[in-house]
Amino acid sequence: MQFFVESASIDITYKCNLRCRHCFDFAGENSRDEIDDTALDNIFESISKYEMNSICLCGGEPLLRLNSVINGLQILKNNNSSGKVAMVSNGLLWNQSIAESLKEAGLDLVQFSLDGINDASYDFIRQSAGKLHKVFDAIKYAKNSGLTVVISSIPHRKNFSEFQALINLCDELGVSELRVQPLMNLGRGEKNYEYLSLMPEENESIATLLASNANSTKTRLIWGDPVDHFYMYRELKYIPQICINAFGEIVLSPYLPITIWNLRKYSLKEYFDLNIPVHALKHETIKNLISEIHDISDFTSHHKDMPLLFLESNIDLSEELKEMALYA
Repeated sequence: MQFFVESASIDITYKCNLRCRHCFDFAGENSRDEIDDTALDNIFESISKYEMNSICLCGGEPLLRLNSVINGLQILKNNNSSGKVAMVSNGLLWNQSIAESLKEAGLDLVQFSLDGINDASYDFIRQSAGKLHKVFDAIKYAKNSGLTVVISSIPHRKNFSEFQALINLCDELGVSELRVQPLMNLGRGEKNYEYLSLMPEENESIATLLASNANSTKTRLIWGDPVDHFYMYRELKYIPQICINAFGEIVLSPYLPITIWNLRKYSLKEYFDLNIPVHALKHETIKNLISEIHDISDFTSHHKDMPLLFLESNIDLSEELKEMALYA
């Protein structure tokens, strides 16, 4: 292997108990067949054979496949205890018993979504019908179980004025990190973009606010840019992360309908042995697509001549990339 893969994300499911207006992967709407528990366990086994800094379990809502999550955590913990394992959750299904089971199985960190500090601002985007209190309960359960807690938040029209209060709240709750990322024009977020989104200067003011609070809070404050990984690809000349979707495919990016390796057909060992993370960036389709993405405004679920992101099958370049690698 001619490179170091720093991290992996595994989408456990695209089923969800919410229908958030901004959801980039249409969680709860996707009717495609997801991989079964056996295939998911095999992916965890394969991933656990490689040293990585971090592995994240994502969704949808991962706890809708709680047994799969527990099994996966145990596999990772038993085979490779050096890297940190995180999970992203909306928090609504948590209780103290679940939090303790996840910690015991090997979870290190959980990221909860908190896009408003009151029912009105939270439900403007999350549509939970007044369940914000369950997120605060989940933070308590996770902290009580010894899990590191991170909060993510999407700026939108109803929470724009709340970010100083959110920073203060995270500090009070002992949250390790607050990650704020602008709304993406993808999935349901594309349909609702004009209704939800802030002006660029408003997003910039939130980024400035986070920076100005950086030295006065114990909570680490981060302004995220979803385009960053494309610049990283260009600089490194390989893909330093593995993004596995709930259909058993390694994708170029969660935000593009491009499959670079199909784990239903080929093994993760072959992916590395054939140096696919290097060859993928040499493929003309990928080179052209990446060259068109410079900032968040370049994202769309409707790329010309490409499938609808998450609702239609990806363009699968596995066979072509395997051929490229074999004859390189």
